Amino acid sequence: MNLTLSQFREFIPQRPTFGLFGYPVAHSVSPQLHAALFQQNHIKADYIAVEVPPHQLEEAFSLAKEKLLGCNLTIPHKINILPFLDEIDEDAAALGSVNTVLFSAGKSYGYNTDIDGMSLAFKRDNLSLRGKEVLILGNGGVSAMAAYLCAKNGARVTVCARNPKGPKAERLYQLLRRCGYSIRITDFSHVPERTQIIINGTPVGMSPEEGHTPLSLSQCPWTQYVFDCIYNPRRTTLLKEAKTRGIPYQDGLLMLVGQAARAQELWTGAHFQPKQLLETEQMIAVQLMFKRLREHYHRENLVLCGFMGCGKTSVANCLGKFLDITPLDTDQLVEQQEKKTIATIFKEHGEETFRSLEREAVRKASSQKGTIISLGGGAVLDPRNVEVVKQTGLLVWLDTPIERILEVLRGDTTRPLAKGGEPALRARHDSRTPIYRHACDLRVSGITIEDLCREVCESI
Repeated sequence: MNLTLSQFREFIPQRPTFGLFGYPVAHSVSPQLHAALFQQNHIKADYIAVEVPPHQLEEAFSLAKEKLLGCNLTIPHKINILPFLDEIDEDAAALGSVNTVLFSAGKSYGYNTDIDGMSLAFKRDNLSLRGKEVLILGNGGVSAMAAYLCAKNGARVTVCARNPKGPKAERLYQLLRRCGYSIRITDFSHVPERTQIIINGTPVGMSPEEGHTPLSLSQCPWTQYVFDCIYNPRRTTLLKEAKTRGIPYQDGLLMLVGQAARAQELWTGAHFQPKQLLETEQMIAVQLMFKRLREHYHRENLVLCGFMGCGKTSVANCLGKFLDITPLDTDQLVEQQEKKTIATIFKEHGEETFRSLEREAVRKASSQKGTIISLGGGAVLDPRNVEVVKQTGLLVWLDTPIERILEVLRGDTTRPLAKGGEPALRARHDSRTPIYRHACDLRVSGITIEDLCREVCESI
């Protein structure tokens, strides 16, 4: 639920309620994220987002003390909230930045759980900071937090700023110095060549200004790991370059989940298992993917194509469960309508009849909105089908390696075109590959269903 400050004045909580204060908050995923985390621990609570102009923060915070059990702060309130707090956690005080507030026994307590979120993300990748040369891009609040975390864990930190002698850079330098850490600040044309870890704390590459990157990884040939705090898009231009170069990387989504989970631990005493955080990350990833389908690609549906056995139906079902929707499978639509299996239709009526029925199934599925469609392996051979699905859907080709496909199809007698043995399957696969490549909007590749799901979400 998103509220204006005027609406928040009239708001009456019906059960334990927490909130987010920011300006703006319209595009925040925090309400969905916290709702998912509450559900993970069976906590009955609400979470609201309130748009609070900077000059009205004091009033909003006063109202929060009466109505909420805790709140989060985002831009531009993380620093301005400090004078209104009774007590501040050590890390938050060191940073001079608070993103989480707990109301308890008439007092307000401030914390910075972004540190916990980034720590969680690094932990998943088994990233060791001690003794590493870390380059942090930007000198804003996120970069300051990253510099503090890395220095605290024994890294040698360089901060890259557009104006290394400007007031923001000087404040960051003095902040770390007060904490007992020495860092170097430079500009983007003098980055340390032997940098091992790069952390992007700038908004460069964030939607809608995609396609830009804060620097080229060619400037840092020793790079071993890249972390981008951006999560929309999941794969920024910087991370695409890391992937191309074979450098391990991570976006900011798990960091977002981690900071929210830590906030709930402070508010409710809840504890989250790694599996719960992974499931929550996956759910938010799929929701973000569908949001980008509409806002960035201007499409309503996700359409999966690829060779038989590539995993289309399994991927559709895996993604669909996080959206609480039942995907549409064009082969299944044909079977339901004809009350016959595909194999029987081929045997009794031939492939031409099946392709005619398939065209109708594709048209019917494409008329829906907000769904996931998996096409039969040969559907895109007909340009009419491609034209129809692209009117409402983004066509994604699951380019699963042929060896994996052969493994899946081994012993499968239900697919008419799978007969003929391995040589025939390889030949058919090779002949269709250029057709899939030409027809698709995006190509993803992976071995497992989990790999393919992740690639679909990150690529979109």
